[in-house]
Amino acid sequence: MVPITFLDGKNSMLPALPLEMDGNRFVEPRIVPYAGADSASIARELGYGPDEVQNLIQEEIISCEHLQE
Repeated sequence: MVPITFLDGKNSMLPALPLEMDGNRFVEPRIVPYAGADSASIARELGYGPDEVQNLIQEEIISCEHLQE
C-alpha cells in the first residue's frame, strides 16, 4: 500500500502497482488530479484555439471545474 494525498488534503492508502525494474518498485506518492485537469491542454494540443477551448468549457463539452473556481 502507498500513501496518497487528494487535492482536498485528505490522505488515504492505495494498492501499489506490482511493477519492478532491476528489483526496484515504482512507488512515488502523487496527488490525484481533478477530473478534467488536463482537458484544456489536451484540446489545445488537438488544435483548438483559446476561444474554442473556452466555448467547450462553457458548453460543458469538456470539464475544467478547477479553472472556474
